[in-house]
Amino acid sequence: MSSLKTTEAQGAQRMGSCLVCEQELAQRVSSIGYWEPGICPGCIGEAERQDEAKRVGKREKQLAQSLNRQLRGQVSPIYWDSDPSQFPKEHWAKICRWDPKGDKGLFVAGPPGGCKTRMCAARLRTLVERGTRAACVYEQDYVEAYRRRFSDDPRVKAKSESILRRANSEVLLLDDLGKASATGAWEEAITHLLEHRTSHELKTLWTVNLGYEQVLGLWRDVERRRAADRRIREFHEVVIVPEQLIDQPE
Repeated sequence: MSSLKTTEAQGAQRMGSCLVCEQELAQRVSSIGYWEPGICPGCIGEAERQDEAKRVGKREKQLAQSLNRQLRGQVSPIYWDSDPSQFPKEHWAKICRWDPKGDKGLFVAGPPGGCKTRMCAARLRTLVERGTRAACVYEQDYVEAYRRRFSDDPRVKAKSESILRRANSEVLLLDDLGKASATGAWEEAITHLLEHRTSHELKTLWTVNLGYEQVLGLWRDVERRRAADRRIREFHEVVIVPEQLIDQPE
């Protein structure tokens, strides 16, 4: 292409080529006597799409980093730093493929020491790296927060509200179900959590060291027990269950 400097009058046109793809396009003379370098509409659109993709990618990376920091602060270091190569291969293969967007929640049962919490925490780490809003709450903390959510002490109320907000995350790991004493307050809190999350299609990973019937036995109220059984069966898949130790729902 010839020099962009010209003696042509402002607004004069000529046929040039796109600086990016070299396709033919019209150029005009600018107010300072130069031919305006041309970029065709297709290349302009592509450049804008690439710029937007970079901005979106940057925002997603920043979000993932923020979610990762938040989740790390909620999970015990001994679970967070676990090595997946040490997990039970068959069970980890199932949990690491779990997709909250299409799969049911998981009711992860088994004897202590089976890496239930470690595997679930590892799966949550991979999910937050993709921008999923996930949280971990220990059962005892949740029950206590639910019980004290209307406390007159501002600090206690604020702490309780913070835990309850975490329990409303897109994906939740509720760890150690059944570890707290099965009181009336426990029954009310866990029933509310189970009903709320299943009603709003929020996926939950529950870890429990009890057999299925033992878990149901924690509900003293018969109607609540039946409702809990129905919601667990309908909205969750029971996994990590050594057959000789833990009984599954049929």
